Amino acid sequence: MEDREYDQPDESVWPSVELAHEFVAPSYDWIQRRFESVERRIQTFLALTATLTLGVPALVIAIEKSAEFGSIWFITAMVAAALNLILGIAAMVICNYLGIWFLSPDPLYEDWLHYDEFEFKRNAIYWAGEHFNSSAALVVRMGWMLTGMLFLFSVEVVLLLVWLAVSLT
Repeated sequence: MEDREYDQPDESVWPSVELAHEFVAPSYDWIQRRFESVERRIQTFLALTATLTLGVPALVIAIEKSAEFGSIWFITAMVAAALNLILGIAAMVICNYLGIWFLSPDPLYEDWLHYDEFEFKRNAIYWAGEHFNSSAALVVRMGWMLTGMLFLFSVEVVLLLVWLAVSLT
């Protein structure tokens, strides 16, 4: 991690560093909560998709033994479900692989201990902003993946309803 070394302005040029520094720790908490929220929604949606995908055919077999599982409607619904599950699993892999960014104590020890208090706080503000922006971009990307899952789920539901209507008549 490189730190911002430029002109090293004094406190009179940046009078609000002390005030802005109060937002460093909470900013990590805010993005952590947003990340966990979208991650939970993806997990919940994966469970809902799997339940519907496995439950509807089982229910139909119990009601109508002669249901047509070779129907284009059913097959297309299962393809939509598979794409939905793949998208959800990919989103979870991205969550676990990339994760959100935090300021590690190691670079603080390695590179920051020589700074005076003002410079230390100023660098902490800069890196908290960088980490927040990177993490927020990940949260937005995950949100778009969740939207894609919702779309595929809607397609699956409509296709299953058409299949049910055709199979039960």
